[in-house]
Amino acid sequence: MSNEKQKRLLITFFGMGKNYQETTYFLENKEKTTKYIADALNEFLNPDKVLIFTTQEAIDKNNAFKEEIEEKIGKDKTETVLVPSGKDQKEQEEIFKKVLEEVKKYNKEWEIYVDITHTFRPIPLVFFISLFYLKNFYNIKTSRIFYGNFEQRDENNRSPVIELTFLLDIVDWFNSVNMFVKRYEANELAHKLKLMVDNEKFLKLDPEQKNNLINLSEGLRKFSGEYLNVRAVQFERLLVDLNDKLSKSKPIINENLPILSPLIDKVQTEIENLQTPEPDTLNMDTLRYRIKLIYAYLRRNLALQAILLLREVFVDYLILKVGDTGKWLDYDYREKISDTFNKPDGNNVDKDIAEKIKSLQKRNSELRKIWKDIKYFRNNLAHCGIGKAEKEDLSGLKNKIENLTEKFEAEIRKG
Repeated sequence: MSNEKQKRLLITFFGMGKNYQETTYFLENKEKTTKYIADALNEFLNPDKVLIFTTQEAIDKNNAFKEEIEEKIGKDKTETVLVPSGKDQKEQEEIFKKVLEEVKKYNKEWEIYVDITHTFRPIPLVFFISLFYLKNFYNIKTSRIFYGNFEQRDENNRSPVIELTFLLDIVDWFNSVNMFVKRYEANELAHKLKLMVDNEKFLKLDPEQKNNLINLSEGLRKFSGEYLNVRAVQFERLLVDLNDKLSKSKPIINENLPILSPLIDKVQTEIENLQTPEPDTLNMDTLRYRIKLIYAYLRRNLALQAILLLREVFVDYLILKVGDTGKWLDYDYREKISDTFNKPDGNNVDKDIAEKIKSLQKRNSELRKIWKDIKYFRNNLAHCGIGKAEKEDLSGLKNKIENLTEKFEAEIRKG
C-alpha cells in the first residue's frame, strides 16, 4: 500500500507544564507559530487521528490547556487516553499495557507519528519500549518520533522540531547485528543496509556508495544462506569477498551513521574470524578449521548443522588418510569412501582403499564407534525424529555432539 493511501496517527502527550509559551516551531520547510507542539505537528503532518496520552493529575491541573489544544486540532479527530503517572512498577506496567491496547488498534494501514515533547517521569522510557514491542510482535511500525525543542529557540523565537526516530533504528541495528553474531543470520542486517540505500531523504549517497552497500547487503544474505544450510566450502569461498565488501562499506556507514561504527566493527571481526586461506584445499589445516566451525555451530545452538558438518569432516579425514585429496569435493567419491569405511569387506569396494581403511581402523579403534555415533545423531535429526529416533530424548544433545566432536578431534591429533 502506498503512503498516499495510508492514514496517519499522531500520538502526543499532555503533561504538567504550567506555562505554555508561543513560539514558531519549524520542521524541514514547514513552520507554525503556536503555544503547542501538538498543534504545530497537526499542521505539518495532517494526521487523520490524534491520541493525547495524559494523566488524571495533569487534567485536574491544566485541563484548560488540553481543551485549547483539542480546539486547535479539532475535537472530532482527537481522543484522550488516560494512563497512570508511573510512580511505581505496577503503574509503569499499566502504562505499557494501555499503550499496547490503544496503539495496536492501528494496523499496517496507518503511519504512526509520535511526539514526546511533553512526556514526563518514566513515561518516555515505558512508551519507547512499548513502540519496540508493537513493532516486533504486532508489526506496527513507528514512522517518525519528534521533540519540540523550545529550549533551543533562536533570537527570532523559532524552535526546532528535532527527529528522534534514529533511537528506534539503533535498537533495530543492534538486534540485526546481534542476530548475525549469535547465529550468523544476516537477513535483518542485509535489510537494514538496503533501507540505508533507499533512505534518500536523510542520507545523501552517491551511486558508488549505494552500489557498495547493495553489494554488501546481497553478500551478507548469500553468506548467511550458505552458512545456515551447512554449505561449508561455498560460504568459505564467499568470506574473502564479503570482507572486501564490508571494508568498502564501512567508511560510508561511519560517515553517515557513525553511531553504528562499533556494531559494524563487530560484524567484520566475526567475518575475519571465519576466514580460511584455502577453502578448496584438503589438508590438516582444513580439518582443524572445520572442527572450529562445528564448535561455532554448537555455540549458536545449531546442533543439526553441527552434526551434518561433523559427518562430512569425518569423511574429509578418511580421504586425507587413505584417499585422493584431489577428489575430496566429488560427491560420488566421498560416498565410496564412507561406504568402504562402513563395510571394508564388501563386494563392490576398492580393494586398495579397503585395505588402507582396515589398517586405519586397526590403529585407531575408536574411529568406528565415533562414526557410529555420528551416524546415529545425524540420522536422528535428519529424519525429523521418525523411526527409531521417535522416542529418543534429545535433552543435552548439544553437549553430546560437542563431546563427540572432542573425541574425534583427539583422534585427528594422533595423526
